[in-house]
Amino acid sequence: MAQSANRLRTIGKLCDVAMRSKESRSNGKPLSKRCIPHSDPCASVDWRRFRAVLFDLDGVVTNSARLHALAWKELFDEILRIHASATGVEFRPFDIQRDYARYVDGRPREDGIRAFLVSRGFEIGEEEAEGAPGLPSIKDIAARKNEEFLKLLEKFGIGACPGVLRVIHELRALGCRLAIISSSQNCSSVLRSARLLGKFDVQIDANVAQRMQLAGKPAPDTFLEAAHQLQIAPREAVVVEDSISGVQAAQAGHFGFVVGVDRLNIGPDLLANGADCVVTGLAQLLPASNHESKQDVLQSTAEITREVEAQLKNKRVALFLDYDGTLTPIVERPDLAILDDGIREIVRRLAAFCPVTIISGRMLPDIAKRVGIDTVIYAGSHGFEIDGPEAHPIRNTVGADYVPAVRSAVKALHMRLNGIDGVIIEDKTFSVAVHYRLVDETRLAEVKAAIDGVLAAEPRLSIIKGKKVYELRPNIEWDKGRALLWILRELNLDCPDVVPIFIGDDVTDEDAFELLGKRGISLKVGGSQPTRARYRVADPEGVRNFLQHLAEVLDEAAN
Repeated sequence: MAQSANRLRTIGKLCDVAMRSKESRSNGKPLSKRCIPHSDPCASVDWRRFRAVLFDLDGVVTNSARLHALAWKELFDEILRIHASATGVEFRPFDIQRDYARYVDGRPREDGIRAFLVSRGFEIGEEEAEGAPGLPSIKDIAARKNEEFLKLLEKFGIGACPGVLRVIHELRALGCRLAIISSSQNCSSVLRSARLLGKFDVQIDANVAQRMQLAGKPAPDTFLEAAHQLQIAPREAVVVEDSISGVQAAQAGHFGFVVGVDRLNIGPDLLANGADCVVTGLAQLLPASNHESKQDVLQSTAEITREVEAQLKNKRVALFLDYDGTLTPIVERPDLAILDDGIREIVRRLAAFCPVTIISGRMLPDIAKRVGIDTVIYAGSHGFEIDGPEAHPIRNTVGADYVPAVRSAVKALHMRLNGIDGVIIEDKTFSVAVHYRLVDETRLAEVKAAIDGVLAAEPRLSIIKGKKVYELRPNIEWDKGRALLWILRELNLDCPDVVPIFIGDDVTDEDAFELLGKRGISLKVGGSQPTRARYRVADPEGVRNFLQHLAEVLDEAAN
């Protein structure tokens, strides 16, 4: 379908408004259960009773519901215009809040089409939308919707919903198995885009349903098949859904507990159709994942260290440290970030008591040379290359197949950015960083345009923005958080008596902050922007004080 950029932006705004709307849609039905306030944990779930959690995909673990709504509106509005023009009836556009939630969300694609068109008075046969001259068949409409969604997916991408990684990690720590349920044929592509592929033990999507001849929601078949593959009874599982058809399916399957996620402000409808409680986000699913960050409460490093010391009692420690902006101050040029001898000795001392990993965006040889301690583990290029000392002989390389794409990007960036003073292009083999701290503000738009052009030509790479730097790196499911978890597992430290500590200062550290959640200790260095870290210290001097105190605590425990 032809569509203009302006029209896309307008429809996108309509989607956003509908997603945020506070209008109640209870249709007069009694509120027999309860909606959990945004600030409260989902205390209704007794996790000791359950062995598995079944998640819906769109709108629950990923933000793809917005793109689906956008694609459906674009498609149905065109169909309704054709129908209005041919029959003389009034054109009434697809309403995202009312129509998407009630007729389309959660259902198999063709079922959703039929349900919506019937709601508008169309007589639906097996193949055709009867009474609507010139309209395509149901199958053709479904195919066009899928094409529209894939275009939007490529254009805008999809991310994980807030708190997803932390909830997954904490549920696994409780011993729960996890499944993802979707009515979409694009489930794997959506998970890959959100960097969640491989996070679930079982995946039941439209392709599986078609192959196994499973009925779609509101029938419970896909949920029951997930329970069967997880080898648990339905009563032993929690279902997390954001669609009316989804909670109806979970209720019909007699699952142990049904959580409704209210993305479209339809909480009363979710309760009325089978949800046991309704939350506004996954962060409310677990009391353990709903902690308030201490960073606004604890004003001094001394207060933080006292709390941390209490948490470390009778525990082992695994320490992870960023370099730039954490162990050293942020400087104008990357080559000027020199480690102070005093902090080096503190880190060396800590490495005698616990495994210490320096995990940095710098290349592994560069970070190893700058730190200069032969008893620590080095994770360079955001964890794409890992090398341990004799005491911890671990090795890993991720993304080697993407090195040629990075090399091509480096060459293209030099060509496109030639002539812009102050640009520093840092080739890190597994990624390439473009530092613009010294670039005149009037030319920043040129820098970004050049990077966007290179990225468009290298679809195997993705971009992340740090402090006055853009970084192009392999578009694969790997980051500092995943590298941290790999190291813990390789060292047999992914266990309850080990407290991981991670300290970092930049956007690239947020993956590790989120992964640790409440299970570990995370410190953000500087800044005032929101963070997933539990604590915040003002600057690298605060890091030095914290590490000095930590060394004293570990020394005392060892003796």
